[in-house]
Amino acid sequence: MPQMLAHQITGNGVISFTRCAAQMYATTCLGCTECVLLAAMAYDRCLAICNPLAYTAVMNRKRQWQLISVSWVAGFLIGSVNVTCTISVLFCGSNHINHFFCEQPVVFKYTCKETRYTEPIILIASTLILVGPFSVILTSYGCILYSVFQMPSRVGRRKALSTCTSHLVVVTLFYSTLIFMYMRPSADAVIDRDKQTAVLYIVVTPILNPIIYSLRNKEIHRAVGKVLRRL
Repeated sequence: MPQMLAHQITGNGVISFTRCAAQMYATTCLGCTECVLLAAMAYDRCLAICNPLAYTAVMNRKRQWQLISVSWVAGFLIGSVNVTCTISVLFCGSNHINHFFCEQPVVFKYTCKETRYTEPIILIASTLILVGPFSVILTSYGCILYSVFQMPSRVGRRKALSTCTSHLVVVTLFYSTLIFMYMRPSADAVIDRDKQTAVLYIVVTPILNPIIYSLRNKEIHRAVGKVLRRL
């Protein structure tokens, strides 16, 4: 976003190949890590709702570090594969990228070397990092819904579901746009539509994340109440 804003202000959108590759590596690896982290959060909520008595024992400090480590390692591993496959081929033709940042699928369209080996690798890696964590999320929420419907108390059901609301909103925003962007053949891409989609998960979702996750925070409620009273 800082690079994008600088280009918007100066009107100069020039970026070197090295900086473009660095930008692509950062956004791809951190995006992949976010996918796995959202799956870990879904597992955490599933364990807390479906097996609350064992939650403290199972979700100990060691398990937390394991989930964090797996998220970062898997995210950077898959991201590195995607970026390496992209920058290892030859580029030709125009050096004007019709996008507001160096995104891997967009940059890959400017390759001129035979890509029948690299493109399937990128598609498989993208599918793994999207479908794998997304399957964990769906399975976790399936177990959560089953447990919630077994609860006799309506208050208990409402409380259990309210703990998942913020996470579900973020998952919906994040995964719907990423799946649309990455899990389709490059021939089906429309540049202007891709840019509009990218704005959602590069700009909109990060801005909304703090707001969404703090909606249930009582301290945030009190702080907002104080601000409103002063106004």
